[in-house]
Amino acid sequence: MDLWTRVMNDIAAGLSLRKTAEKYTVSRQWIQILKKRFKETGSCAAITDL
Repeated sequence: MDLWTRVMNDIAAGLSLRKTAEKYTVSRQWIQILKKRFKETGSCAAITDL
């Protein structure tokens, strides 16, 4: 959860998806999924019912 919070804070502060992905060694797609989930649910909590 801490990584998700840091990623979302950097995106909110204006850091690009590419730069954020490089900074945390994650994919841009993962960040896009995280942003979508946050927009839809207001939470970055992991989905546990997959």
